[in-house]
Amino acid sequence: FAGGGIRASLSASQVTLEHLYTVLPFPNTIVTVKLSGAELRGYLAAAAAMPVDSGAFAQFDGVELVIEGGSLVSATIGGAPIDDARSYTLVVNSFMAAGGDKYPNLQGHPGFVDTGDPVSAAFITFFEGHQPVRAADWAPTEVVRR
Repeated sequence: FAGGGIRASLSASQVTLEHLYTVLPFPNTIVTVKLSGAELRGYLAAAAAMPVDSGAFAQFDGVELVIEGGSLVSATIGGAPIDDARSYTLVVNSFMAAGGDKYPNLQGHPGFVDTGDPVSAAFITFFEGHQPVRAADWAPTEVVRR
């Protein structure tokens, strides 16, 4: 997820590298961390507490959350409930991994790896490999607020 690292939207016009760097202007790197299902649920509960319009609310892929009054009610990954005994790999930017935007600091976790790969470079590579890009093909993951 990217949360507050996303700083702009793309228009429906021709997109340049300048546009892509405007979306992700910070020098964040890609971080992975292996978490138990219970740890992941705790991280998702922190995400659920973020106000949607604050810029800190995380962007997900394959995750569905039900949030009630700012609290996580349920979460699924790929349509399946989170298994507390299973290991999951969470991918976040280095800002969030360091506790930015009041997310849990993951840097000391035993499964923590900062790849050193810039988030912006991965975004550009993805964008170049999925031409033409249609927003409808990348519909947001469902977040239900009650």
